[in-house]
Amino acid sequence: MKWRWLILFIKVWLISAFLLACLFGLGVTALLAGTDAELEWEQRIYAVGIGLITLFIGLAILRAITPTQPFFALFRKKNG
Repeated sequence: MKWRWLILFIKVWLISAFLLACLFGLGVTALLAGTDAELEWEQRIYAVGIGLITLFIGLAILRAITPTQPFFALFRKKNG
């Protein structure tokens, strides 16, 4: 029964990593759209703004999911 939860846990982490990579990809795509000369000035400003907001949200999510302790300290046995 325990291995089913482990597989589910791994699947959830893989899906979340994929979605976070997609979020960063969308942010970079919006930033690159802001450098397109064919767009009007207002559209370029909006594209850069949305791209920066998307990247900052992605970085905030990435910062929230990273552990504050060193990675190997999480697996150390506790005394007691």
